[in-house]
Amino acid sequence: MELRDYQARAVAEVRAKWAAGAKHVLLVAPTASGKTEMAQAAVGKAPQCWLVHTRDLLDQTAKRLREATGQPVNVIAGGVEPTNGARIHVAMVQSLFGREVPEVNYLIPDECHHYRADEWELALYAFKTAKRLGLTATPARYDNRPLGDVFDELVVAAQIQDLVERGYLMKVDLLRAPEPLKGMAALDAVEAYMRYANGTKAFGYLPSVDMCQDAARRFRENGVSAKVIAYNTGDSERRKAMGEFAAGEVRVLLCHTTLTEGIDVPDAETCILGKSYHHVGQMMQATGRIMRTSPSKTRALVLDLVGCTHVLGHPQIPRLFSLTGEAISTPTTNPEAVGKERNPMQWSVGNIDLQEFEIVSVGAEVARVPSEVMKERWNDLLGLVKLRKMRRCEASAQFHAEYGLWPA
Repeated sequence: MELRDYQARAVAEVRAKWAAGAKHVLLVAPTASGKTEMAQAAVGKAPQCWLVHTRDLLDQTAKRLREATGQPVNVIAGGVEPTNGARIHVAMVQSLFGREVPEVNYLIPDECHHYRADEWELALYAFKTAKRLGLTATPARYDNRPLGDVFDELVVAAQIQDLVERGYLMKVDLLRAPEPLKGMAALDAVEAYMRYANGTKAFGYLPSVDMCQDAARRFRENGVSAKVIAYNTGDSERRKAMGEFAAGEVRVLLCHTTLTEGIDVPDAETCILGKSYHHVGQMMQATGRIMRTSPSKTRALVLDLVGCTHVLGHPQIPRLFSLTGEAISTPTTNPEAVGKERNPMQWSVGNIDLQEFEIVSVGAEVARVPSEVMKERWNDLLGLVKLRKMRRCEASAQFHAEYGLWPA
């Protein structure tokens, strides 16, 4: 397997960290940059166990490793027969409880930003002699805490901007609300898609499952096939929806918190951000779904309906990553000021397109309504939802009818 130059450099740096005495190394690389290929090259043919936390990642990782190595892969998960004699193992981290784990030289936890220190106790004990190589595009937990409690060293393979400039990732076009909107959206997700992205494959991220279901219904009423994947969607139903999306039979997939990892649909072009994000890692995971290249794509389009990129930054700009302090931060655009933290590859933010929505008008009469009044009205409507007198999507529609804004 021939590695790209940035991949080869990252692999060499990981091995150098191990050789220098570090046991647990974290590899940070953008979505679609080849994290699996880099990790496989770093650990070579030694006995190894890959840890994943979702069925999508389990299937995807096992398939890629079989294809890359030509070797049998033992899958450790409920309902799966073991493959005896394999030196490559892929395990659902939840399936390790109560099982005898294989003896391996390397432990490779994928999407490792999900794990808390206490969740590692079993894995650390079971694989206590193994060197560890964590993989993620966003080395921050959901409260933006770093991963220094489970990793010793950090290696950054490349920045998103680097890979865009070299044609490995799609350039991101951003259409966003003119300012951050707390608890509201400048446009309805269906309206935004029909106006700016009609016909494209799109991922949509909305504030609740109810709002996803309501939006899917209205998409279908507008002739756009749409489905919802939620936390409780069954494996078979999820696979069917993902297959239909990949085949183009479904054009829009909507979710609240799912569909941020282990999703490989290269011709997906549009990301609808219809919900607020607490920190940049969550936004980067969502927008990363559309950055893969495909012959049919000319761009990746982010529709930021809540204006979160005003606070979190354009999805494409370089970031600083750390195992201590602030896990993900945005450096100054002056490369010299970044100093030793600067990635060795050159980067620039000067050619990123930042566009505002051309039509974001809520009307003068709405603009005069104080935000405190709108917040109080939304709380009243949520009270009716809690009393089961209306659904959340109905409350959202009522709020929109009164103020011309969508709650987020």
